[in-house]
Amino acid sequence: MRSRQLRVMGIGSRKRLARRLVLLLGAACLIVVSCFRLPGRAAQPPACIPSVAALDLEILSAAKTKDFGKFMAAVDAGADVNARDAACNTPLIWAARGVSREIAAELFDMKVNFAAANNDGKTARDFAAERDDELTRRIDEAISRFDSAIGVMIDSGKFDDALAEFDKRGLSIDLPLANGDTALILAARSTNGNEGAVTAFFDALLARGASANWAAIASGSVRARHLTLLRKALEHVPADITLAYGAQIVEKGKYTAEVVALLFATPGRSGPMEDWWSVAAEILDGPSATATLQSLLDHGADIAAAQKALEDDAAIEYQDGTEPSGAALRFFFSHGVDVPPKSKTLNKLIQVDWHVHKLDLDLIEMALDHGARADVPSTEYDYSPPKLMFDLLTRLYSDENR
Repeated sequence: MRSRQLRVMGIGSRKRLARRLVLLLGAACLIVVSCFRLPGRAAQPPACIPSVAALDLEILSAAKTKDFGKFMAAVDAGADVNARDAACNTPLIWAARGVSREIAAELFDMKVNFAAANNDGKTARDFAAERDDELTRRIDEAISRFDSAIGVMIDSGKFDDALAEFDKRGLSIDLPLANGDTALILAARSTNGNEGAVTAFFDALLARGASANWAAIASGSVRARHLTLLRKALEHVPADITLAYGAQIVEKGKYTAEVVALLFATPGRSGPMEDWWSVAAEILDGPSATATLQSLLDHGADIAAAQKALEDDAAIEYQDGTEPSGAALRFFFSHGVDVPPKSKTLNKLIQVDWHVHKLDLDLIEMALDHGARADVPSTEYDYSPPKLMFDLLTRLYSDENR
């Protein structure tokens, strides 16, 4: 009897142990599943808040069933054209899924969110691209019109109107617009001359959580002359020499001088030292060029790199005036930089601005003292050494009789 009881108790113990193991294994399985579940599923909040208003459900149903009369009645009664169903489909998504061009056309004339995606991440354009080329074209045209309108608003300083367009359509402020640019980048590139207003709009976008591509913002702000935004960008990206080239595209005067001085004084600048010297040397405004070159020197630029810059320049036959200015040459000579053997320096100093400036004899003498040669032929200036001497004498005579 006792042995039978012990066996029964043993069986009971084994059953209890088995149940405990099952529970433990089940818990372990739950832990494993939760750890290895694909990210971003159940733990994520829903992609949208489904509409519950009767009119909103009515417009969704009409778009889904392609009932144009019912759709227009819902619109006239005040239904939300960006309503969402439980799967986050909008009326435009249903119109695209059902290839209802008539309903889609009406929606394009309203403040519709054409970038809205459903729970599967698909937009109206995605569905249209699978089903109907004509509807795809119309969606693309509607997006293009919106892009153009936003660009015009930003360039013309209608910043509040631009923000209102995003809000009315329920669009993300980070929506890629034309060429993939966002509103933040368009602000940096804005040709609006009111830098204070542009900066305020830029800051408003950041306050709304706009994502900042600081490299693109730096590049855009340089070309648009928005130095305040450039300074903001330089807090996040290096002061690269390509930004100085961007300033040159705008103009080669005081603005480029200001940009180059700002960039070179920024910690973490990048680019070959000789390129910095070259950009500064091509500034056409004499006092600005001299001040910028001095700024480079004051901030640690190696003057030996300026020699390398002149040697690189000497190897090129310029056709667009991208060469050291007279002020830059004077600065270089005064700091011990010599004229490279193959440089066309004398050709430049004698020919350039024949009818505007008198010969700078002091600079010509400095150039000769620093190795400038008169026997360097130049296809750029169409000079041979005898012609160079002839023009020099002619100009000297002309200057004497002015």
